[in-house]
Amino acid sequence: MLASAAFGLSALLVALRTPDRRNVGLIWLLSVLSLMSSSMAVPMLIWLGSLTLLRGGLRRALALTLPPMGVYAVWFLIWGRGVDTGIPASRVADVVPLAWKGLAGTRDTMSAFDGAGPVIVIALLAAAVLLQPDTDRRALALSGSVTAVATYLIPAQSRGGLGPESTSALRYSYFGALMLLPAPAPVLHALHERLAARPVERSLTVAVVPAALVVPGAIGVVTFREGRDTLVPDLRARTVAGSELARSGERLLANVVDATYNPDVTAVALAHDSVAEALPDQRVTPHDLLNARAALRVAAGPTTRDLPEAKVSFVSTETSPSGGCVIGLGAPGSVLEIPSGDAGAQVLFTVSNTDRVTARLRSGDATSDPVEVLVGDTTRAYLGVSAADVDLLVDLPPGAPFTVCAR
Repeated sequence: MLASAAFGLSALLVALRTPDRRNVGLIWLLSVLSLMSSSMAVPMLIWLGSLTLLRGGLRRALALTLPPMGVYAVWFLIWGRGVDTGIPASRVADVVPLAWKGLAGTRDTMSAFDGAGPVIVIALLAAAVLLQPDTDRRALALSGSVTAVATYLIPAQSRGGLGPESTSALRYSYFGALMLLPAPAPVLHALHERLAARPVERSLTVAVVPAALVVPGAIGVVTFREGRDTLVPDLRARTVAGSELARSGERLLANVVDATYNPDVTAVALAHDSVAEALPDQRVTPHDLLNARAALRVAAGPTTRDLPEAKVSFVSTETSPSGGCVIGLGAPGSVLEIPSGDAGAQVLFTVSNTDRVTARLRSGDATSDPVEVLVGDTTRAYLGVSAADVDLLVDLPPGAPFTVCAR
């Protein structure tokens, strides 16, 4: 990702110079190298195209971006489109809200003040549009802002099925910050022009503006470090336990150990000896293995898992029979309990007003950490557990109608 940014920014800098044929060839080369580095090159190419469109018109923008995109299209058609990532499809209605959450979260992270992100983003977008028209400074700010929006729309569409945190990964915030970096330039330039004849106000501004940038950054570094202190050990334990489970021969129903922090680390990869040997030394406890089973041996889908039909029970909710099934309404603390027996178990499950539920595995007196299970909104899904001699505890969302078909 860093290489994509470096090559993409280099192409931008070349594009800002006086155009000639050598520059065009160099821009093409840098853009292709960026595309070869990671998929984040696509937003960098969008930035190049939008900047060139604002400065030199549509014809030049197409001339600079179409050849690299053609190379990318050839790669995608031959090698890229057949890849199965295992990530659930995003709902169309979720794409824009997820993109906005990620974009606003970028400024939340940079400002170190919760809730400040949306205000800052709107202010910067407005400044990029309204201040200093017909200048390179404004073109860079506006094109960067447009690219930042596109940067978050892409993961919102491709990874939104992983849940509400799919666009909030820290790696995206670096790119969002990079693309929004030129946006304050028109504001600072306008402020400089207004204060040129006011030395006292100018001196005060020179002191305040750097402090406003440095202090939140320092707070963010401390907060990030404190978060890693608690995240890393748990993350290692989940991954190593997932590798042990993937290599154990037990039947798995899911492929992702940790959809929030490790969506690209799959059970298929963790089953390889070379991958297992490269993992850090980490003591795996029975609770870690139970968490791994909750992540990998519980799943829902539109087709049967060929598991025995479960005999279920309910906690803290009333149900009534309906056509061979039972229906009910989720309440605070209500739980669907599915005993797995010695061969696993499944039920046919439908829930409304949400597309996912929280589930845990209980083994004796131990209970796993909660995991999210995608079931689909008003979609009939076979919800199953392949682990033996455990209870699958499914939290029924308050106020959500549900239907369960089981013994």
